[in-house]
Amino acid sequence: MARLAGEQGIFATGSILKYLLSEKKLNSALNLFNDMKKRGQRPDGRVLNILFTGFANSMDRSSPSKSDKISEGKAEALFAIFSKTLENDPSSVSIVHVNSLLKVFRSAGKTDLSIQLFDKVSALNKKQLEPDVRTYTEMFSSLRSYSSDFQTAVKKTEELFSRVQKDSTVRIDPQLMRSYSSVFIFANDPRLNARAITILREWYRICSMTAIKQHIDWKTYKKAIFKKGPRKIGHDVDVEEEILLPLSEVNYKKTKRFEPDETITRRYASLCDLFGIENDYKPRKVEPGSGNEAIASHGRLENFVEHP
Repeated sequence: MARLAGEQGIFATGSILKYLLSEKKLNSALNLFNDMKKRGQRPDGRVLNILFTGFANSMDRSSPSKSDKISEGKAEALFAIFSKTLENDPSSVSIVHVNSLLKVFRSAGKTDLSIQLFDKVSALNKKQLEPDVRTYTEMFSSLRSYSSDFQTAVKKTEELFSRVQKDSTVRIDPQLMRSYSSVFIFANDPRLNARAITILREWYRICSMTAIKQHIDWKTYKKAIFKKGPRKIGHDVDVEEEILLPLSEVNYKKTKRFEPDETITRRYASLCDLFGIENDYKPRKVEPGSGNEAIASHGRLENFVEHP
């Protein structure tokens, strides 16, 4: 019936598309979308949202398998669809579509497409495409796994983090900080692991104020527990001079630190072990009914506190 309805069947087509994606019939969904265009139906923002969100949510977290992974070909097809729409009907796309696509590209292991997409929409300088907190969080999550060109990944990470700290429209939250710090925490490069400690200390109430200023000598790392892998930068590159943000810009405004959750405290403890430094973190005690329970929760947006 959606075929017979022509332009009037766009809503029905969108509903069928949503069903196919919910059943993980990704090939059928793409075929329907392409067939819709051949019939003269022009996809609107709703249909595009169904398509991109459906692909983004197609990964089954409860029982992930190789078949769940989105192929590079499908990721590239979605990028082409977005690019064409952006060219012909830019008013029909928004940052919501971008965020869903970033999740798709991350699932497909196509960090290069994530970078291309972010740069493409940023260059347009359109209000509806301005990056939000989820955009940056998705970008950092994707860059963390860009092992084929990790130097580019870290350099892009620092570029984006410098930008987000100066963006008055984006409120940095614990999820963004966890995503950003993970680029350094899970690197196979002791220089970046050392920077991870500084990032966690600057942004979380995980150490004393004195410890924040302590220099971490990356050369003191324990080789016995260091994890080797591809996420590293060549030894011939001076990462502090050429890649990393200046220490003064790790927490640019220096007005907020979040209460760490269990994941952050566990990661921090592992880094302290790696470099043989003291971990003096002690959880804050929160009295029941005091109204401060939110401070001890796990990563909610309002969990920031001022520097003491």
